[in-house]
Amino acid sequence: MKIILFLIYLVPLLVVELAIIALTCLLTFAFDRDRRIVHGISHIMSGTITYLSVLWRMKTCGMDNIGRGKSYVVTVNHHSMIDIPVCYSLPLFFKWVSKREVLKMPLFGWVLRLRGDIAIERGGVASTMNLFKRTRELTSRGCSVIIFPEGTRSKSGAMGRFKDGAFIMAKDNDVEILPVVINYTMRGRRLFGKTVNIPCRIELKALRPVDIETVRQKSAGELRDMVRDIMVAEHKASHPELYAQQ
Repeated sequence: MKIILFLIYLVPLLVVELAIIALTCLLTFAFDRDRRIVHGISHIMSGTITYLSVLWRMKTCGMDNIGRGKSYVVTVNHHSMIDIPVCYSLPLFFKWVSKREVLKMPLFGWVLRLRGDIAIERGGVASTMNLFKRTRELTSRGCSVIIFPEGTRSKSGAMGRFKDGAFIMAKDNDVEILPVVINYTMRGRRLFGKTVNIPCRIELKALRPVDIETVRQKSAGELRDMVRDIMVAEHKASHPELYAQQ
């Protein structure tokens, strides 16, 4: 019953957010090209999803590891679409780097598109070049970028292999890397006669950033392996059962 109530609550909320963001874009287009006001609205609206949900309890920790006003390449483990509103609890102004098909999703993707988030084509050289150009422009103006380094959602819950893109981007932009881990505690709930796993607790944890000297000195591959080791160690401490067979 709680799941159905949450869905009844969520869909109209996304419609309202879409309408508010569209109107805000029109009203602020001339003086807010980075859409910071829109980001603030997304922060508030996402909080109504993550903190007011009847399905789970949400908490954050490690936020003191984030330097106010700094730009980062933020790496986050990817479990589900819930990750997106959860990450708006980070005290950062940021843009998402998302697959183009995500931005085409009804409601959710439309909101991301209006926010000015960055779409990337898989395997597209021109798209990759445009991505790096856009992120250089954004980070130079105090904006961070968030990316799922696994490139896709984890099917098992354990973190998969990381791709190089986020770490090439950090070196190209000459910014620190901020590892962020989302921990979900799942519970089976009945929905339409079937049992589905739904989060009952969500923890968003910002880890210590990889400093700029390390970013400059190490290769993208070395940074990839180092950051993955740090994030897996944190995730494994909360969910050792996910890594028992690895």
